[in-house]
Amino acid sequence: MTNILLNGIPRIGKTGIIENLKRLSKTRLNKEMKNISLGDIVAKAAHEVFRIEKERIPYLDYSFLQMTLRPGAISKARLEMRDAGGRDDLLVDTPLTMYTQVGVVPEVIFSQEQIQRLHNEGPFDFVVSLIDEPSYVIERLVDTPYPRGVDEILDWLTLEAQLGRSFAPYDYIEETRVPHYVFPVENAAANLLRLLYDIDPTVVYSMGPITHMKARDFDPGGDVSRDEWEKIEANKKQGREKLNQFRDELHDYAAVVVPLTMADASRGQKAIANTIFRDLHFFVPQSKLLIAYYPDDYHSSGVAEEMRHGLRIGKPVILIHPKGDDEVFGIRPTLKFRTKEEFFDILQNYKSLILERPELRVLRPLLDDEFNPRYARLR
Repeated sequence: MTNILLNGIPRIGKTGIIENLKRLSKTRLNKEMKNISLGDIVAKAAHEVFRIEKERIPYLDYSFLQMTLRPGAISKARLEMRDAGGRDDLLVDTPLTMYTQVGVVPEVIFSQEQIQRLHNEGPFDFVVSLIDEPSYVIERLVDTPYPRGVDEILDWLTLEAQLGRSFAPYDYIEETRVPHYVFPVENAAANLLRLLYDIDPTVVYSMGPITHMKARDFDPGGDVSRDEWEKIEANKKQGREKLNQFRDELHDYAAVVVPLTMADASRGQKAIANTIFRDLHFFVPQSKLLIAYYPDDYHSSGVAEEMRHGLRIGKPVILIHPKGDDEVFGIRPTLKFRTKEEFFDILQNYKSLILERPELRVLRPLLDDEFNPRYARLR
């Protein structure tokens, strides 16, 4: 049995992800997954005891919430975890923060001690924090009292993820904290499925020149003619398709974390700063391998810095780039391939190549005990 604590701000998309994960668990693993929602427990108690509807909870006084509803929710969840008795995989979901009527910043609505008490009942094998592109979150918050500015959402998402890491319970048997991951909402169900399947999962951070391949509208007053613009956009579209195809194939080998395109200068320095913080402090450290794929001869200063940071903290860095040099962007990666076909061919023939090419050992986490793609059976 695997137990996961899943946290994310209200309306991040937890409900849809959990429903999808339940379906995937049943069809791919032939296993049931039980879900306990702290938010639903709080809402039910608010309605039954105080006749307060779920939609009104954000308007309640923070001290009222913290002193009455939250401790009861923890006690109820502990009972439900005890009743589950380790028979099925278990996912407990909750926000750790919420805007309340008195707050200009999000309030922390559960304490680290309360999360530790849940873990002591479980215990949790993983803590996963969800994030998403701010504009998507803003769309989901339209009918709520929560703020809907990009800067506020960025700060809120970062705080929620930081608390997920800080509140990760301490495992007294292993004498370490429970592993914490930050997953984008997109592909979160598939990545969570890999955690249910594999107690020592291979998480890969998939990098690429996203900004360079981003679609742009034609500017009649610009320096580029319409014909040139159409050629540029066609090349970028082809590059995006290759990058997406690569990441789709990579899902057979790992839980793949794809960076979000939040570092857009039109959103200001805060968006860029949040993106750098997220990538360097969450995505890079949590991954077993970093893989940068360039379908063409692009340069990306952001990816180059992520590669340098990964190498500095001891992460294997795989670069797939059409240039033949061992060093691209002035960086010598752990392994270098010129095409994705070469990369996947090496993986398929790993067993016969490893004796003569011991440097390939860093790719071993992508394969199972039989040297097949680690998660191919989850397709």
